[in-house]
Amino acid sequence: MALTKVSSAGLNINAGLPFPATAVAVTDANTLDDYEEGTWTPTIQDGASSPTYTHQFGKYTKIGNMVMAFCSIRINAQNDGGADKKMYGFPFTNSDTGYSIPGYFGYYSSLADPKITYASYLVNNATNCYIIGQEDDSGTVDNAIDIWGDDARADLMHIYYT
Repeated sequence: MALTKVSSAGLNINAGLPFPATAVAVTDANTLDDYEEGTWTPTIQDGASSPTYTHQFGKYTKIGNMVMAFCSIRINAQNDGGADKKMYGFPFTNSDTGYSIPGYFGYYSSLADPKITYASYLVNNATNCYIIGQEDDSGTVDNAIDIWGDDARADLMHIYYT
């Protein structure tokens, strides 16, 4: 069904609502001024000098200042055995909310440091996230985990603000 709206300005939309390639900033917080869909490439860097990947895939939708970013990454070979717990390359810089933005692990396999559960959080004013894990049912969270071993795979989802 086509969206049709006729206002006093005479706007008539029958084939979707177009947005310009570059966002047009407006001062009214209730005006939708940006919509974008695209892909991005997740990477790991700090502890891994030269990992090779079986696959790296990311997809995002940005509506206004909210970003929904999904990614799937699978390491073929770590090469240095490093302990990197960061993922890089998110499509937009996370705003400085004063709080880290939590993420969701939808799927994981063959991670090098087995935990009961994994989570991630985006860093303020950055395009990377940290991976954390719960050690056991005591509730203790481990921030220094070695997850990126050979053949490790992780699928993550983050919703955050720019």
